[in-house]
Amino acid sequence: MKNIDIRNLAGIGVADVDVYKTNKKKLFVFNTIYFIKVRLKNPYNGEFGFDWIDVDPSTGEIQKIQGVDFSNLEYFYKKPITPNNPRDLGNIIQTTTDLTGAKNLVNENYKTLVKPGQITDVPWVFIKPGQEIELALEINLTSTAAITTETINITGDDFYEFEIVDGIKNGKKTEKQIPADKKPLTLKIKCLKAAPEKEYGILQESPGSTPFTVGGFKMMENKIQKLKFRVIANVSSDNSPAVKAKDLFQKFIQSDIVNYLNNNSLNQAGYEVEIENQVMLDNLATADLDDFYYSFDKTDWTNKKYFAVVGSKGVLAENQNEIGGPDKSNMLDNLIFEEYQKKLRGKSKTYDGGVILLNEYQSAGNTGAYSRTSPLNHYKLLVFSTNIEDKITYAHEISHMLGLPHLFFKTAEEESYKSARTNIIGNGLPESDNKYIPGVLKLIKDTQISSSSIFASLGITAKKSSLTTGLNNLISQQQRNYDDNKRDRESIKSRYSAFPDSYKINATQTKGQYIAACNSNMQISEERIEANKKAKIKLNKEPNLGYVTLEPLAYFLKRDYLIILGENYLYRKIVIKQVHDNYLMFKQSSTQNIMDYYSNGTRYLHNQIKIMRDDIKNYLPL
Repeated sequence: MKNIDIRNLAGIGVADVDVYKTNKKKLFVFNTIYFIKVRLKNPYNGEFGFDWIDVDPSTGEIQKIQGVDFSNLEYFYKKPITPNNPRDLGNIIQTTTDLTGAKNLVNENYKTLVKPGQITDVPWVFIKPGQEIELALEINLTSTAAITTETINITGDDFYEFEIVDGIKNGKKTEKQIPADKKPLTLKIKCLKAAPEKEYGILQESPGSTPFTVGGFKMMENKIQKLKFRVIANVSSDNSPAVKAKDLFQKFIQSDIVNYLNNNSLNQAGYEVEIENQVMLDNLATADLDDFYYSFDKTDWTNKKYFAVVGSKGVLAENQNEIGGPDKSNMLDNLIFEEYQKKLRGKSKTYDGGVILLNEYQSAGNTGAYSRTSPLNHYKLLVFSTNIEDKITYAHEISHMLGLPHLFFKTAEEESYKSARTNIIGNGLPESDNKYIPGVLKLIKDTQISSSSIFASLGITAKKSSLTTGLNNLISQQQRNYDDNKRDRESIKSRYSAFPDSYKINATQTKGQYIAACNSNMQISEERIEANKKAKIKLNKEPNLGYVTLEPLAYFLKRDYLIILGENYLYRKIVIKQVHDNYLMFKQSSTQNIMDYYSNGTRYLHNQIKIMRDDIKNYLPL
């Protein structure tokens, strides 16, 4: 018998090579001449979430991210060198300064299937429970050999049902022979119920072999999350404000904003937007609108530099410097909502939920609308007149509300990031510099070693419950201090009534000095009590959602202040984590991302989806 060298039979199952022709098994292939790319089918308009990369099948080199050439990746987040050091936050750096680091970051967050000459990505997919979608299975050959009888399959489970169109369905398994013309196959996916994150492989099977993977995708956790907004209008009080409010509401309805948010944008992250006053909008022709708009006096707002007439157009100023005033933010979203709430209270009504604020006038600057990533529980979207009918504006701004920064990194984004870092680790200036900012880590350390028992705070962010407890504890302690000093003062007055103020009552004080000290202590206690009572009034207006910011001056006992500083540190870490989790930043206008500018945005990256989904906790009671 002639010996046969079987060392180089690449792609053939050696166990089934019949050297002596005693077995009748067929050969089976375990390395294919093709691989499967899972891709979108056209047309796509944001009906579900889909994120992918394109790589060179031979080298794995990253070519594109969600269809955008890798060369457009301008910045990325580089992780800390010493992750256990709280002062090492990592940093956002230019891609050109560490190209390898940028590529490694992408590879960490996008899985690839690696076989020689057959490297392909595993896309991220997000669909809502009950939703059914179609994806393309693109057949990519790695050889000039013809496809003959290759068959692929995928198996569903209790969460997802799969069907390869025109294939064979057997229980939860669907399979189809790959066509010789290599045309893409269509895969239908239906979500049966809310599901955890899970990867699904597309398998090649050959007789007598163990199935092996030729493609796949990862389905994202997809429990539905809800946001509720009341739509209100902000109009001037002249010329029938109710009629003008009605016109703004009509534009909002006709633009079909809610349908777009729920089916072509925010749905990609599993969000459903509800309109709290939908009944009013549905019956706009006959509804009483008085509870759903605020009307301002033009003269009053002009004097306050909230409003101006530029040329022939009325404008609203987010910053007073836009209309010739000082560099001072008007915080129009908060201002309008507070005035609206005051109007409701005058009618013995209240509302403190989320709001979409439609405005009669355009911005004095170039702003079409805005919301905020911070505070984390910010629940207001202000839309100027220019953008009321622009659908993507609403998705873009609500995405900010849900924690997403822009997908680019320009001057404004750099300044915002610098501020987030400073809030944690300080600005690095000497303590003697009048621009020195210590950062919360330094404040915690200084407070721990301080001999002081009471600390003043201005604009501190923490849990509402902790702030309330701290304010009350200080009030109680200072009230006891006030009562003790008053009692001591009256005792000295009574005991030494026959003596002049110059009479020495102890080793260091005269009668007059002792009484003056008591009066001073009582005054300090009164001032602290009064400050905290005012702070409580302001705090009580804040919603019971997530962390809140106590803007007024307030005083806290050391033990309470340390608790509050600890929560502030956690809050600051969440804020900067959202920026860091948005770890890829592209050249402006180079993508089709909803968080880009000047593009027809239809999609989110999978990490953006995760940021948005995680942010729901900031709209729930802590």
